[in-house]
Amino acid sequence: MLNDFNFSAYNIYEIGESISNELSKDGVNIDNKLTIKVNQENFKKIDEDLFYRLNPDKDERGEFIPSDSMIEIKFENLSIVIEKE
Repeated sequence: MLNDFNFSAYNIYEIGESISNELSKDGVNIDNKLTIKVNQENFKKIDEDLFYRLNPDKDERGEFIPSDSMIEIKFENLSIVIEKE
């Protein structure tokens, strides 16, 4: 079985913006949480992808320190939580 895992910071952004916009459009103005569970290998890929995209300046970003078991990305009225299985 091929590992076609392509879930990246860009995908998370698209999902978050889309859901956040729909919630706002529908009048949902409270904080909501979407939890996505991935295996350990994919969690690491997402964690690194987010780190380097959010810290593009090599001289200022420091060293990558892996997240323990959860990554939280906040949008308006929504938090996406990526959890390690």
